[in-house]
Amino acid sequence: MTTAPVFVSDEPQTDAKGEVFDPEIHASKPDGSPALKTDGTFRKKRRDARRSSSSSSARTAAPAGTPRVLREQRERHVRAVTDLAALPTMVLSFVDPVDAYCAQQLTPQLAEALADYAMDNPQLAAVLDRASGSGGLLSVLAVVVVAGVQFAHNHNKIPEQYARMMGATPRREIEAVLEQRARAMRAAMGQDEQPQGVPDAA
Repeated sequence: MTTAPVFVSDEPQTDAKGEVFDPEIHASKPDGSPALKTDGTFRKKRRDARRSSSSSSARTAAPAGTPRVLREQRERHVRAVTDLAALPTMVLSFVDPVDAYCAQQLTPQLAEALADYAMDNPQLAAVLDRASGSGGLLSVLAVVVVAGVQFAHNHNKIPEQYARMMGATPRREIEAVLEQRARAMRAAMGQDEQPQGVPDAA
């Protein structure tokens, strides 16, 4: 009996277009190997399948016999932690994509652990409840993140297109506004310094 050769390599698996295989994005066969399309590129997972699998794992992670109210509260806490981590992770991706990828992979585990801990810790549960509510901690964090992106872009740490996507104002636009104000101020000062006209003699 012949078997297919097994290739062991430290190099990441890539498809026909050179894209690196990511098990979170791309579909795989039962044996764990990447599922390919007819053009030799990796087949991507269905978005709805990922959402349903992640939500079902969150639901089944609750201890057996947990009341429905507590299960629903736990799910809210999991979503709150996930949402809270999304913005910092996005900012981190501009600084170090590798660290951002690792943070993204660890976020579900952190969310599950904090949600479990909040079930026995009323103080943490109250914080997560406020974070998941409208106008709560997420709104504050969003403002802080945009401010951080703005200052990072001002110092050339984040490119303009990404800064604009995050709600920041491009540096060149700010400089244009400041220059316009400076010209208006100089013009006003110059007008004030002009000598008053001498009336014509009768």
